[in-house]
Amino acid sequence: MHNQNRSKERQVTPLSNISLAEGREVAMTYETKEMLDCLRAVAVAEIERKRRLGHYVVVWQNKRPVLIGEDAPLDP
Repeated sequence: MHNQNRSKERQVTPLSNISLAEGREVAMTYETKEMLDCLRAVAVAEIERKRRLGHYVVVWQNKRPVLIGEDAPLDP
């Protein structure tokens, strides 16, 4: 009986196409999109926090990591 309830709880969510920052589109479920949106929001908040504290951040630009900020090392 317990296993039957679990299978009823897990319903298939339809896929939708999501555009990524790289310009690619991928199909993902609503739940996966919610997780991605949450991770993006956390990353934005952390980058803003580091900016306010005067710390540098490492971001991905032009297929390589880039250090941004006043205190960023000159030679990584």
